Amino acid sequence: MASSSNLARIAGVAILLLGALPVAEAMTEFSAEVDCFNQQGDPVMKGEIYVSDDVIREEVGGDSPVSIRITDLFRGVSYLLDTVRHEYQERQEVFTVPRNPSQFCAEMALMECGYQEREQVNGVETEHWRAELGFGSLTIGVDGWYDPKIQYPLRIQWGGGRQLKLSKVKVGRIPSALLSIPFDYQRVDSIEGSVAEYFSDWP
Repeated sequence: MASSSNLARIAGVAILLLGALPVAEAMTEFSAEVDCFNQQGDPVMKGEIYVSDDVIREEVGGDSPVSIRITDLFRGVSYLLDTVRHEYQERQEVFTVPRNPSQFCAEMALMECGYQEREQVNGVETEHWRAELGFGSLTIGVDGWYDPKIQYPLRIQWGGGRQLKLSKVKVGRIPSALLSIPFDYQRVDSIEGSVAEYFSDWP
């Protein structure tokens, strides 16, 4: 049976994938600042995100060394990078689906998934989508406020109240060097320490 922490991670991957278009259509590439808030609305983590057609780079921490995760949506894998040891760990991801919310809802076997209404988020008109994932006796709800202009959620909220918010969105081509593993990094079976700790809580 899946634990609640695993459900949160699975839901995080799922809702991140709620924002994209089918592979045949070009995505808007962009970068943004990301803030994560706990159930009480207090900021608990800060980072940056870089989104291209089929690769997402997340940086967490803000201080050196920064913790990095690169997710290849086409291959369905993610890489945790240890910038101190120059090592990386490869992991299989749960969902590898187009980030079009309507297609996501149509293709995934979810307890509930669908469009809710149009809402303003920081002055941007977004589409509010909601999904409910069930694993055995455990369920978790996820809401995403999707910005059609960048094909990505500006805000994500989990059933327990945790939230992730994007700000300072900059549309533009992402340098390919940010979306790949540096040539001098060595693959390892497991990454320990700050990198793993950051991304166990980061959606």
